[in-house]
Amino acid sequence: MPYDPYQNNDQNNRFNQDPNNSNWNPMQQGAPRTPSQQFAMASITFVILGLVTFFLLITPICFGSLAIIFALLSRGANRRCARPASFAIPLGTAAIILGVGLFAIGLFTIISQFGSFENYINLIQQQVLSYENGTTGTLDMSQIMENFGGQ
Repeated sequence: MPYDPYQNNDQNNRFNQDPNNSNWNPMQQGAPRTPSQQFAMASITFVILGLVTFFLLITPICFGSLAIIFALLSRGANRRCARPASFAIPLGTAAIILGVGLFAIGLFTIISQFGSFENYINLIQQQVLSYENGTTGTLDMSQIMENFGGQ
């Protein structure tokens, strides 16, 4: 006779639950997750979010930090990380490094192209003012780059 999860025909009673009990869930398999397992899964989730959004500058730093924190919280009394959490610590660190590295590259590019961050802000203000005045398209990039000491 095939196994039917809605009937109590499991001879080994793998779930150790009574199907006549109103709290019985036939889709539940195994024991419920412990808090350390929940922290480990949260840390993996934050690692994935941190690595996927590394180009947004701030989010990988936040998500990577949260991943490391939740991975360390998953240790609990065992003083040993759950397996997913042991992957989350180096990957969370990688997300933080990617975020900080991309920020540094962007800042270096701005400073090397425009001489200083203040010159870059002035260029953006000029462009915004030209859009507000209705003179869009009149900015000549070669002239702007000459004014700001760019290449």
